[in-house]
Amino acid sequence: MSKPESRIIHFNHRIIRPGRGRPGSLKPLNDMRGHVLCQIPQRQLFASRRPTDRIKIMGSGQFETAETFETPSVRQLSIFLEDRVGVLLRLFRIFEGSSVRVVGMSVTHANDCSILRLICDDTDTAIDLLKARGFPFIESELLVVELPHGHGLMSICSALLTGEVNISYAYPLLGTPAGRAALAIHTDNHEMAVQVLRSRKCRLLSEDDLGAGPTR
Repeated sequence: MSKPESRIIHFNHRIIRPGRGRPGSLKPLNDMRGHVLCQIPQRQLFASRRPTDRIKIMGSGQFETAETFETPSVRQLSIFLEDRVGVLLRLFRIFEGSSVRVVGMSVTHANDCSILRLICDDTDTAIDLLKARGFPFIESELLVVELPHGHGLMSICSALLTGEVNISYAYPLLGTPAGRAALAIHTDNHEMAVQVLRSRKCRLLSEDDLGAGPTR
């Protein structure tokens, strides 16, 4: 059975985590001026008083600390943005002059907002900057795979197929310190994906492997 992703939702200087709430009801995510960006199922959200905790969502509804999740992964920041001109530029400006460099990004348009997925080489600083400016975002984990020589994409898809692992979404990195092409992948079974990719000698990158690079 596949296991859901680890997920932390940051909203208005609080951390919102999946878990409690009234089934079926919706919780609005607002921007800094109180405008509703999008609706999140209430049953997936609850506020935590312990912002330093990291949790893993288990299929049984119980929670386990992320320290037991010993597989290589990279943190992704999914940021909820207003659907208006110039908001993407306003977000990237908060990283200007900081140590944060964006090494991967993807933009998806939802019903009531846009969702910007970012991978940064200094995720902790990026989180602090986003919190300071009031951007609501979700922190989750995914795999970053360095593409093998030759049929790189086919090799990765073939490996995941052997483990019956589904790809939820994927996008390329803008660059890596080694200069090799890499792919960010979110799957429905993180641990199985790691096993089958390693069995095919695919190199999985961690946040330390992203390093400081020229991409912003």
